[in-house]
Amino acid sequence: MSEFRSRAVGASFAIACVAPAVLAIGAARAADAPVRAAAAIVSAPAYDWTGFYFGGHLGYGRGSTSSTLFDPFASSMTNSFGSLFGGMHGGYNYVLPSRLMLGVEGDISFANFYADSRISWRPSTNSAVSEEIDAIATLRGRIGYAFDRVLVYGTGGFAWSQARLQEDPGIIREQDKFIRTRGGWTAGGGVEFAIAPRWSARLEYLYDRFNGISGIFPSSNGYQSSYWLQTVRLGLSRKLGPGNDEPSASAASSKDSWPIASNDWSVHGQATFIGQGYPQFHSPYQGQNSLSGPAQ
Repeated sequence: MSEFRSRAVGASFAIACVAPAVLAIGAARAADAPVRAAAAIVSAPAYDWTGFYFGGHLGYGRGSTSSTLFDPFASSMTNSFGSLFGGMHGGYNYVLPSRLMLGVEGDISFANFYADSRISWRPSTNSAVSEEIDAIATLRGRIGYAFDRVLVYGTGGFAWSQARLQEDPGIIREQDKFIRTRGGWTAGGGVEFAIAPRWSARLEYLYDRFNGISGIFPSSNGYQSSYWLQTVRLGLSRKLGPGNDEPSASAASSKDSWPIASNDWSVHGQATFIGQGYPQFHSPYQGQNSLSGPAQ
């Protein structure tokens, strides 16, 4: 009996010693759970798509030109062309509480055309008439849906294009030329990715349709044309004004951190524009070895 009592007392003493330890471990784990949960949900902040932005783009476009040359009889033809296009864009986005995005954007693009890559070239009886694109500009509305880091959108609006028409050789000068501006419309869509605080990259498709233009050269040859263009381009945009800050150290180590840290990269761009011309002046000796009087 005494041995049984001693064993019972020993077991009671062990339980009394172990129970507080178990309770302490459980309390410690319970206290640590919210900390771990909080650490698990910490991530880089979602990108704020609302605000002004600007950026640059580069892409490739292919199109088709329909032209008619009057020399003096009309002859029509259609030809395809392609070129690299580069330019600048800027706009404003506003994201509603439903995550619906409404925006407006304007851009201007320049073609990489050379003498052997015009959008149209037409031989006439005593000369040749060609057409080049100086620039394309659009003003578009945008509507889409904004996820945390991805923006999917459609776009459409007005388009303008400046055409340079040339006849070589000319009657007044070695190359007679004039400039025409044509209107049209554009539509397309794209997807944009937030890659760093205040920075986003995009992949975009645009279809441009331009109205016809016409003109008569000093040789009395007439020319008219219209064209359409499809362009796929990559873009990089910088958000202006207040925006996302760098994520914290704990967020930077999480799987949802920014793809590119803002202090690990930089972007540089350069564009050079050269314009030449002069107003009309009196030139009694104009010819092959002298400037022509009409403005250029």
